[in-house]
Amino acid sequence: MITELSKNKEEFKFHYPDFHLVGTLPPTSGARRPAILDFAYYGPHVDSCMDLLFGEVGQRSNANPYDMHRLLLSVEMACTVLFDHKRSERLISDGRTIWDFIEAYAIRGEPKANGWSEIMGTVKRLGNAITACENLFVGPELAIFKLGWLLGSWDIKTADGYLLTTSDAKRLREFFACLGRNANNTAELETQLAKYSSAPESEFGISVPFDIYNIVRRQVSRAEIFH
Repeated sequence: MITELSKNKEEFKFHYPDFHLVGTLPPTSGARRPAILDFAYYGPHVDSCMDLLFGEVGQRSNANPYDMHRLLLSVEMACTVLFDHKRSERLISDGRTIWDFIEAYAIRGEPKANGWSEIMGTVKRLGNAITACENLFVGPELAIFKLGWLLGSWDIKTADGYLLTTSDAKRLREFFACLGRNANNTAELETQLAKYSSAPESEFGISVPFDIYNIVRRQVSRAEIFH
């Protein structure tokens, strides 16, 4: 009987509401808004992060390959909170494939015939798939995704000497306002932007995108707790 029921998902759900057929697992419970922020801050820029860590800049600065592991784990944890089993499985699988390659090639020193180019197709596919997930969010959740994407893009481009434009600063403020009115957080944001304006290429200026990300993360985390 169960075999027959399993062929009809709706019928199975009616008789066994606490069970889920493989491939129809719901997202795990978790804080959606921080997960969306992390997902959009790290995920779409995974190819640029690879370039920074394992390209010329990373070699000169002796970058830590495990930074990439932390990034991919952040994306994986966000996927388990935000998406159903089918969607999250595809994204997580690509992330794990990327890390397995990094671990073998960059950490253990195993030879790869085509070097980094062997994995970059998967890297770009993951970044593009995460960017496309913007269409799955609406309202304040969409604002959080756009805010995370903007901050992540700003952060990653500072390595190339990028300076925040007036239009991007305006968009940042608009997305931030969608999180709700909080005078303290707004003051923190403006303090960071003022610090950046005074010395955008200094060590303090370069850290501003990540500092603002932390401000936003505290705010959306508090919203989850006191919702």
